[in-house]
Amino acid sequence: MRGWWPKSSWSTFLPAITLLTILSVIAVHGLNPRGKADSDHAWDTWRTPAGDDLPRDLPESRTFLYQYNSTVVFGRDRSTFIDKANNLLEEIRIERFGIESRPILLLGHSMGGILIKQALVNAHNNPRYSSIKLATQGVVFFATPHRGADGLLLTLGDGLSTIASYLGFQRGENILEVLKSQSIITETMQEQWKHQLEQYHIVSFWGTFDDIVSRQSARLDLPGNRESLVQLNADHSGVCKFGSSPNRPG
Repeated sequence: MRGWWPKSSWSTFLPAITLLTILSVIAVHGLNPRGKADSDHAWDTWRTPAGDDLPRDLPESRTFLYQYNSTVVFGRDRSTFIDKANNLLEEIRIERFGIESRPILLLGHSMGGILIKQALVNAHNNPRYSSIKLATQGVVFFATPHRGADGLLLTLGDGLSTIASYLGFQRGENILEVLKSQSIITETMQEQWKHQLEQYHIVSFWGTFDDIVSRQSARLDLPGNRESLVQLNADHSGVCKFGSSPNRPG
């Protein structure tokens, strides 16, 4: 977990800032573009070159970036995926020691949203992480594929492998086969997630120029008082960038 806001250079003031903070924001990136370093992708997912608009919009929050090797998370097997979701929970638990009741807002871009869903399912089933489940007030999904596109006869696996192809992975690479098979996302996980939906306020963003994740796939189809569906004039990569552009959140 990497601190985004407040800046680490403000270390002298962090104890006071922590006491005044009323919200923990945790941003989870999706699959890295092929060949891109995890550390670069963790930052670049959310920021435009203009700067750090998200923390400025939420000055009373502590904002964290979850950095992880997404090729391993999404490209191996179901047990690895579950373990990595637990790693996310454990890092959140450590960062929030002593402030467990502080509300949490989770942000997930693309397949990062799927990792968040698995993490919340794990938290529901593991008393060690019950404080995280109880503290999570909202989840914001940015172009997360929750289902296939029925009108186009695409399965969720088709959609996931399309994202990987868009990011530079090629036919024959293991990650494409794993994603297409949907082996990391079971019906049991999807069913458990459905039973938790009413516990969170959810916002789902989709991009009008996104040729990868459709509006249909990006929504959970919850009642309007539980899910806000927001359209942005952005592509799959730009839909989650907080900056000065009018076509991006912020």
